[in-house]
Amino acid sequence: MTQHKFLNAHRISFAFLGFTILCVAFYFVADTESAKILLSRTGLISFLLFLGGYFIIYKKHIPSFATEIPSAYNQGMYRILFFGLVALPVFISPQTMDAFVYPWVNLPAESRISLPLWGRIFDWVPLDEGLLRSLIILWKIALLFSLFGLFTRYSISAYTLLSLFIFAVPQLFGKINHNHYWVLFPAILAFSNVGKKISLD
Repeated sequence: MTQHKFLNAHRISFAFLGFTILCVAFYFVADTESAKILLSRTGLISFLLFLGGYFIIYKKHIPSFATEIPSAYNQGMYRILFFGLVALPVFISPQTMDAFVYPWVNLPAESRISLPLWGRIFDWVPLDEGLLRSLIILWKIALLFSLFGLFTRYSISAYTLLSLFIFAVPQLFGKINHNHYWVLFPAILAFSNVGKKISLD
């Protein structure tokens, strides 16, 4: 692939990524279910085209990518991409976060569902709207610190622990949400070099 064709393919691939991010942003401000379905499917197709383009461009490097130690620069880019995609809906559409968590706080303790193999061990978890609002403010601060790389390892660790509590609230009442990656990915990043490059540290 010539340099000119490589640059054009690179730009097209990143254009699909930019379009995907726009779809995600507009998804959280769309006011109809049909618009959300359209944006989610369009965004998914655009993201798959981005991945396909990257595969075509870098297919010769895939074997080494699976075995080599990633650079701190690449890890920093991944940190910005991950926390940027989390921050986008949180700050563009804060009412989404409110609707996700707060309705569960005021339910009676008897409404909690025992987790398989755990019994009633989680009944001791305190649920209070004032406490939850304070934790979400701290969570948003940790999210921004993680995004910009300020006290990176500590801020990502704080984000992970706060996410574990906040996103567990609906599931204590039997509501299963598939957002585990909001906790699992940063838990891995907290032990990596994501704060060495492209950060304020």
